[in-house]
Order: sequence, then structure tokens, then C-alpha cells
Amino acid sequence: MAEDAAAAGFACDTSALPEQYLDAQSSQFNHALDVLIICNLIFNDDRVLLYRTADEPKSWKDKVGVPMFRLRRSDDQSGLEGVLKSKVDQVMSEDVSVEEYARVACRVQVGLDPARLQQSTSAMALHTAVSSPLIEDSVWLRASLLWKIEDGVELKPDGHVCRETFWASAEAVEKLPEESFLMGVKPDIQAALELRKRRVSLA
Repeated sequence: MAEDAAAAGFACDTSALPEQYLDAQSSQFNHALDVLIICNLIFNDDRVLLYRTADEPKSWKDKVGVPMFRLRRSDDQSGLEGVLKSKVDQVMSEDVSVEEYARVACRVQVGLDPARLQQSTSAMALHTAVSSPLIEDSVWLRASLLWKIEDGVELKPDGHVCRETFWASAEAVEKLPEESFLMGVKPDIQAALELRKRRVSLA
């Protein structure tokens, strides 16, 4: 990762690898998606980590799910193919202490110029709207709930981690259950959907 991409203790991968990974994941869906909330990309200095939750939700600290993680070191030349085929997923220890780090309203970042990511502390929190190269007419909303790793899992103390992935249509967002951790950003998601509708109608 580029050293100059670091800001406020947060290292951002400026390569296209995260987008390529998400594009590859999205291609497995056979229906249109209005919003993609990316909350499972972890950026930490010399590595890209991805973690997911298991199909069967379980209690983990004050969260629900079984956090998993995948790492790719910066000197790993295998690229996207290596990440997609990675077999180093492991259950994250329950001893890892986590705390909420930040949340930036999704609507603030809709339409943000990606070039400004390196100049914006809030954008470094990875809230930005991006256009998928595989879907020309879609605006993909990127939103994250960030968590700070305090100890464990061979991460540096100032490592930052994002939580979970959520693929959604407007209908799915409307039906979010009350207990969903995404309820906190539901109004922002809906505002972004409305903005997307207006952009499409004006096109």
C-alpha cells in the first residue's frame, strides 16, 4: 500500500483491488442491486484484511455474528485471484476488544470525488460513492461502520477494521429489522437511494 495514503492512523489501499474484489462478488448475484454497503474491508498499513460473518449468527462481544478475517500482505504478488482463493480465514478470538470508532453519514459522501479520499479524514473512514465498472448505470454506495482493534489478532494497536457486508435493494433496506446494526444508517441509505433515483430520472 502506498505510504502517502495514510491519514489519522488509517492506511488506505489506493489500488483497485478492493473494487475488483467487490465487483467479482457482485457478479455472483443474478438480480439488480441498488445499494452495496461495504463494511468488511479492513485496511492496516502493510496488509488488506477481509472478514465476514458465518451463516449462523452467534453472539460475539456486544455484536452478532462470527467475525472472520483474511489477510493479504503488501508483498504478495498474487493480486485479486490470490485474495479470492485465499484459504487463511480464521475465527477471530472473542478476547479481541473492540469499540466503535466512527460513523460518517452515507449522504455526506455520495458523489464525493475519489481523488479527495487522501485529503479527507472522514473519507478515509471509507464512506464514498463509487461507480462500478461492471454496471455502467449504477451508483454504488460505500458505507462503513468502523471499529478499532485494541489488541490481538496480530494487528497493530492503531489498526482499523470495518464490519460486515450488506447487499441491498431499496425494498430490502425498507424491511431492515429493528435489531439490525444497520438501523443506525437506514435514513442515510434511504437518502442515498432517493438521490440515485433523481440522478437516474435526470439522465
